[in-house]
Amino acid sequence: MEGHWRVVPLAVLLLFSFKFARADVQKLTCTDVHDENQGIFYECQNFGKVVAKENTTYYLTVDPQSAAYQQFDINITLTSINGDADLIVGTPGASSNLASTHNVGQDIVFVYRTELAAGKYAVVVTGYALETQYELTVQLVETQRTLRPAATLALGQMMVDCCATDETACTDLKAKFPQLNSRDADVNPDFCYMHGNVCTRDGVLLELAAFAGGDLSCKFPGDAVMGVFKGLTRLDLSGNRISGNITDVAKTLSALPKLEYVDLGFDSLEGPLDSACGLAHTRKLESLNLMNNALSGSIPACFTQLPELVELHLDYNQLTGSLPAFDTANSPMVYFSAAYQMGFLSGISGAVPKSFGKMKNLAYLDLGGNMLTGSLPASLPASMIDLRLGANFFSGSLPASYGLMQNLVSMELDGNSLEGTLPNGLAAMSSLKLLDLSSNYLTGTLPADWTGSPRLTLLLLGNNLLTGTLPASLALLEELVVLDIHNNTLSGSLDEFAFETVSNRQDLHSTLRYFDVGNNSFTGDMQKLDALKRLAVFSNYAPLAITPDELQAMAANTTVSTIRARAQMTPRTFDISNNGFDGSFPEWLVDKVAQCKEDITLILDGVQFTCPPHGFELEETPPAGRLDGLFCYNAPVDAPITDATPTSAIATMLHIERHGLSGGAIFGIVVAVLIGVALLAGGGYWIWKRRSANSFDRFDKFDSGAAAGPMQGGGATNLYASSKFGGRMVYPDMQEVEMGDAPLSRESSTKGFNVNLKSGRKLELP
Repeated sequence: MEGHWRVVPLAVLLLFSFKFARADVQKLTCTDVHDENQGIFYECQNFGKVVAKENTTYYLTVDPQSAAYQQFDINITLTSINGDADLIVGTPGASSNLASTHNVGQDIVFVYRTELAAGKYAVVVTGYALETQYELTVQLVETQRTLRPAATLALGQMMVDCCATDETACTDLKAKFPQLNSRDADVNPDFCYMHGNVCTRDGVLLELAAFAGGDLSCKFPGDAVMGVFKGLTRLDLSGNRISGNITDVAKTLSALPKLEYVDLGFDSLEGPLDSACGLAHTRKLESLNLMNNALSGSIPACFTQLPELVELHLDYNQLTGSLPAFDTANSPMVYFSAAYQMGFLSGISGAVPKSFGKMKNLAYLDLGGNMLTGSLPASLPASMIDLRLGANFFSGSLPASYGLMQNLVSMELDGNSLEGTLPNGLAAMSSLKLLDLSSNYLTGTLPADWTGSPRLTLLLLGNNLLTGTLPASLALLEELVVLDIHNNTLSGSLDEFAFETVSNRQDLHSTLRYFDVGNNSFTGDMQKLDALKRLAVFSNYAPLAITPDELQAMAANTTVSTIRARAQMTPRTFDISNNGFDGSFPEWLVDKVAQCKEDITLILDGVQFTCPPHGFELEETPPAGRLDGLFCYNAPVDAPITDATPTSAIATMLHIERHGLSGGAIFGIVVAVLIGVALLAGGGYWIWKRRSANSFDRFDKFDSGAAAGPMQGGGATNLYASSKFGGRMVYPDMQEVEMGDAPLSRESSTKGFNVNLKSGRKLELP
């Protein structure tokens, strides 16, 4: 026993844990088990708690100098006692993640001794339910695991049927495991050491997931194969060419008493889903994924009676009929999705049962792309995180209660026939990142204050009947990437919005890279709205990189990853078409487009900009073709513009003014400056001698820590700095800071300069 204590701390050290969203520190309790019968050498355990959208991370350090290095497997098990949490393990160097892909129940990540890497492993527990209590166990297992002979033969026959028989199947698997080319069921790889499979220490197959996405081509294995795996808790054969009738599949699976997780999504199963009630015999079933097959019929009521079913995915099939009502008193359902039924005249119809609004655990509801009718559910549970009911036939108004779901991250209700006004609560949802209400018949004005939704990233309100002005508060949202309000009847000026785009910002650019206000009735001189050049549409910063920590969270959090991906893939767009903007073609727009280093889409149809009398002055010639398609009208001031008004291409009106100086000119300037300095110094000394010492009392005294000389009150200075945006450097830009009577001292966060507005002094920092 004593010898093991000397070795184990060198092999794997559990250092500490912390929550990203909280600062409290936790530690695992580790004991030296050394159970020779079970093969456990060392075990650590922790009972913890995590809430939705938060992570708890534990670090494991593997020392390659230990004598025990690569002599053990690491078995990491996360058990959700209640609620829902997921397990992601980041490998040293963040080169890859090992994730337990199912969203409910017990998650297991098995790190094989042959692939054990030296360095730090990040074990991340990600919360989904409002609150989840969990048990995390880390075991070092000395005994190698070997699948029992009968199970090995059964899997071998499955590989012969699904891989070896079809030469086009399992290409990647065959390259990694050449044994799979054999048509002999006795020639097999070590199934227990294939990623995704988990065996117990005594050789029972606990999880079968190594063949997910493996391009298997065969019928679903029958009882002769699957019946051997009585201890199987998880089956993942998704992403293959596995065919079969869902009735037969359900009958086979019903004979596996311990089955908790089934993923047969993206396969080729067919048949009526309502004949698959054999699955109801698997009373421990917690997660069922049958999405993207060719299933028909309706959703059977027997699925709602499974006592442990937390997750049900039926998207992209050919289902019809109405939705079943759930037993709201006992339903543990967290995820329910049956979106986009793809067959001819397919689609779930009728109203959403009221029971959905009473399911206290429901967090993810996706019924988009169906034929649902009636009003939206009057209320939904407070646990809701992701709501997707778009592309249906819902009518009526948007319930005010929808603006009270403070845990909601995403709301998609686009493509319906909703009427009425927007609840003000929508602008005060602290967790909301995506709001899509486009293509409805909504009326009224937009809420004035959106600062209560600081995490809003995508706001899509196009194709409605909204009136009023564009709230300036939207420009203050520091995470907003997409603003789409096209094709409404909004009006007024964008002056306040443009001003707020740059006010109270530490960064020189906003985050908006998609700005669509087309087909409205906005007015104003676009040349005077030059603050809009601070939109991220025109900046040269790279999209925000996803950190390893975010990758780990996104691996299991489909809502966050979908929103983040949509934001990052959004093309740079500036659409002000078919409004009432006037004046000359804005010079700032030409300048920014010429400088932009990424593709950018400008939509200016129907906007009548006149040509400036002296053209456009640029410092450098823009890339060839950059300004093609931009033109202005050759019309006198206040003259009406008609179809017959001649136009000029912007590209033909450029004046390139390079402001570089020759060496001789620079030398002349330096000599002149030196002479001027000498004259000023002499004159200054003469004036100083004639003044009394008391005259210095006229200057204000400041505790700024440096003497930079007073500046004239009420004047202005231009500060040139390279500022940071989201951790990325953007090109130097000009910032005008009004000095004058600013009441308080404020320091810029930009490294390299500091401006004290009260003293009016520019203090250079090292």
